[in-house]
Amino acid sequence: MTPNDPCTVCASRTPEQPRTVPVGRIGALAIALGIGSAAAIGLAASAAADTGEAASGRTAAASGRAESGTPAGRRMATISPARTGSAPQVAAKRKPPAAAAAMPRPKVVAAASAPDATMAWQPGGIVRMLVGNGTADNPNAGILMGDGYSYTAYEGACTTGACDGGNSGLLGNGGNGFAGGNGGAAGWFGDGGNGGAATTAGGAGGKGGSGGLFSGNGGTGGAGGDAVVGDGGVGGAGGDAGALSFFGTGGTGGTGGARADGGRTGRTGSAGRSGIFAQPIFGVPGANLTTEAAPGLVWPAPIAIDLFLKAAAGLGLQSGYVAMFARDGQVVYATTAGFADIASGTPMELDTRFRIASMTKPVTAVAAMILVEEGRLSLDDPVSRYIPAAANLRVATSQTASANGTIDTVALDRPLTVRDLLEFSSGIGGGSRNASSSATDPSDLDLLWAGRDIYAGSGSLQERVNRIMTAPLYEQPGTQWRYGWSADVLARVIEVASAEPFGDFVTDRILEPLSMTSTSFFATASNRDGLATMYTQDPLGRLVAVDRPRGESIDWTPGGSGLISTAGDYMRFALMLWNGGTYQGVQILKPETVATMTQAQVPSGVLEDEDIKGLGWGLGMAVVVDGDATPTFDRTGDYWWSGTYGTTFFVSPSTGLVGVVMSQNQTGPYSPRPFAVYLAQGLAFLGL
Repeated sequence: MTPNDPCTVCASRTPEQPRTVPVGRIGALAIALGIGSAAAIGLAASAAADTGEAASGRTAAASGRAESGTPAGRRMATISPARTGSAPQVAAKRKPPAAAAAMPRPKVVAAASAPDATMAWQPGGIVRMLVGNGTADNPNAGILMGDGYSYTAYEGACTTGACDGGNSGLLGNGGNGFAGGNGGAAGWFGDGGNGGAATTAGGAGGKGGSGGLFSGNGGTGGAGGDAVVGDGGVGGAGGDAGALSFFGTGGTGGTGGARADGGRTGRTGSAGRSGIFAQPIFGVPGANLTTEAAPGLVWPAPIAIDLFLKAAAGLGLQSGYVAMFARDGQVVYATTAGFADIASGTPMELDTRFRIASMTKPVTAVAAMILVEEGRLSLDDPVSRYIPAAANLRVATSQTASANGTIDTVALDRPLTVRDLLEFSSGIGGGSRNASSSATDPSDLDLLWAGRDIYAGSGSLQERVNRIMTAPLYEQPGTQWRYGWSADVLARVIEVASAEPFGDFVTDRILEPLSMTSTSFFATASNRDGLATMYTQDPLGRLVAVDRPRGESIDWTPGGSGLISTAGDYMRFALMLWNGGTYQGVQILKPETVATMTQAQVPSGVLEDEDIKGLGWGLGMAVVVDGDATPTFDRTGDYWWSGTYGTTFFVSPSTGLVGVVMSQNQTGPYSPRPFAVYLAQGLAFLGL
């Protein structure tokens, strides 16, 4: 949640993208077989030359997104599945981004075409046009049968830049791309080619080719290039299975390139879409290196979640949603609904990035506990050891100013400690609401804290924390749970104790080891590609875009907010906690440390000002102490937290269920509470 808002408790998958099929191949087949004349075959060859190579970019053409290395400007026939809804009404139309308005010019790509029309009149040319594998000079296969050519070096028509693999015939496999080129598309029956690995430092991997229309798997995305300076290259997206390939599997995304000093590992490419009866590719490995197959969600829970979120997006409750659930350590279900950007028609995808606001807090807590395990920090250390200004803190005796306009204060009974910060029992204020005051009727003490808003203005983490250290605490440390800026102060403690910037420590010790390559602080993100647009509601309840979300941290790295992430990335973090501090063989914390964090250190009083019962607080996250008393679908012992923009995660140790649900909506005076994300969680529990 952002600093000026309470948590979301307090406060479709979009219609399938059109699939495209090159008109040259299907049209040519009809002419050739129906008429059987040599002249028709010659015309077919010409059409194939114009459109054949565009198959590898058909998914990008359908979505309107820019895909690096995707040929544009080809004639395409579109097959659109029945849409289950339309974009929600928007109060003010926004001009689509330039990248969405028109396909960009591709990278340098070798031309790929069928034999030219003059050759079709010759007997050999006719045979080659209908049947035969692609070659280095002519990478596309014959119209009826043959495999596209796979480039492994610069040769033939592939002379420089990124080279796309050849497209197959109606029966055959697409060829592999080279040097970041896209894999070739299969026709009707066959697998798409693999995208080429980048050969330049920090370059992007090629996209996997689409599988055959009726049968076949999508190709694997190419690996991003390793960086010499800065960030590694982005891995290519996996190819989709064919639109009517019910059992086809989408290709896995390519791995991101290795980072250079001071950079980030490149983002892993998104997985391609699988057929409705195939095991989907979620792009998130299980918690352990080797695990037995986990049971999925029992019918009708998956269908109910999907239809419910699509309906919620279609009604315009929010622009869209991404939901992902794991069971017994393995992801078993994920779905998307609605739009990441309504104006451009960009759909929500599994790799859409979100501002996760207060879901940053558990990450900050894990960072602190890493230092505790290493002996560089103690829970009972006084905060003044790391932040000298904390030695001068005092406690207000009243929230009302005296006659002279000042707040009366007394000395602390004991020093403020690191434990107090993790338990949110520090007495530190902040946010729009506190347990003893209302946002609509602020006290003098509330106004004093608001005047020192840590998220307002500019300044470093150190400068902002020092600013709020001049305000009196609401109560003595350790006496009451209070939602405020404790995690932001904790971030400064971590920065001093680790002797490195807070954002760097989080990246090096949590994000990189967990391969959370799409997660970063908003202020430090080298690019924000794929970031969902923020919306809110106008007086008529219509969705309107928010140009600058409230509390967005553009020049510093807070501990209570500020991260952008994907459902898949945060699932890795949640599975690490579920698995006792280890994910895919990488240990972030010891099991006993996670056990301490996820036990109720504060047994009551959490969010009670919002009439929410049954919650306690561990170290950095809420813990359910009475599942029957909470308003959501919890089990006693579950732990979770959410963000003000409509994001949430939970871990249910007793059931083995772990979930992440994301949306992107700023709470305003006309906004409904984001109940949909919690109802999706409840539907998942029904699938156990």
